[in-house]
Amino acid sequence: MQGKSLYLFNVNNSLRRSIYNIVNHPYFDNCILALIILSTILAAIENPLLDQKSKLLKFLKITDIIIVVVFTLEMIMKILAFGLFFNGKDSYLKDTWNILDFTIVLISLSEFALGEGVSVIKLLRTVRSLRPLKLVTTN
Repeated sequence: MQGKSLYLFNVNNSLRRSIYNIVNHPYFDNCILALIILSTILAAIENPLLDQKSKLLKFLKITDIIIVVVFTLEMIMKILAFGLFFNGKDSYLKDTWNILDFTIVLISLSEFALGEGVSVIKLLRTVRSLRPLKLVTTN
């Protein structure tokens, strides 16, 4: 940790230190990796031919929302802990995988905000399939 995260939280800030300890804990990474695996499996199950009123599709949509919320919280926590960009070599957006995560979260949030009918968002959603690459290279 160095500098002020988001120009607000210095290295001595108790909130920033607590979040830093959480995101650096091995259990945190393991939980995120497990969520990536779950997200990948659920994405593989999702199918455009599924009945729009089926319980499975409703379950998949609700689970997708929960997963996006968790990934958004992960991103926010890491930004608070490491800083966004101007906090040295450990800044959030100076890591390639974090850039990928950031992009995926923004695409996912855009999809929720704009609705599923937007074709550009559907196209960009395929970027989410890159998330398992992080799992493979991490392990």
